[in-house]
Amino acid sequence: MDPIIFVSRNASKASEYLKIFSAHGMTSIQEPADLTEIQDPDADKIVREKAISAYRQIGRKLFVEHTSFEIEYLNGFPSGLTSHFIEMIGESKICDLFGSGGREAACGVTRIGYCDGKRIHVFKGLLKGRVSDRPSGGTDPWSSFGWNRIFIPDGFDKTLADIGIDVKNEISMRKRAASELIDHLRR
Repeated sequence: MDPIIFVSRNASKASEYLKIFSAHGMTSIQEPADLTEIQDPDADKIVREKAISAYRQIGRKLFVEHTSFEIEYLNGFPSGLTSHFIEMIGESKICDLFGSGGREAACGVTRIGYCDGKRIHVFKGLLKGRVSDRPSGGTDPWSSFGWNRIFIPDGFDKTLADIGIDVKNEISMRKRAASELIDHLRR
């Protein structure tokens, strides 16, 4: 099987996908490109539009992704608007608002958009957990990225930033979505 193309400028995500695919005897390669990323609360729509943008540039079978943070108390919001939500409200305020009082349930969701040239297939991986009562973890770029310092996965008592990248990669929503894509490719 030819290597699968992952279109993204994010080298950390590309490295994670390389490890995931390698564990299944497959290869992924990164193709950096400037993709159109719409801003929309509907993350499925975002990943589909990214896949269309990528396919127009690359012209071969490929995949893209979008990862979001979804708070159950807010009916899944911020979803496709995660980065803006965290930037505008801030980690501490999110923990103050949703880290207690029965409002903690949340999940991380990675959506992979795979374009085979005829159709876009969307695969989802979920990591359930809860909002922490306070931000916790390092201030290095990985720890402080997105919602790593405010999300505690089910089965853990520490945030993603506290458990570290290696453990996170073993349980991640990205790994779960990639497994769905791998199953699809093997059919």
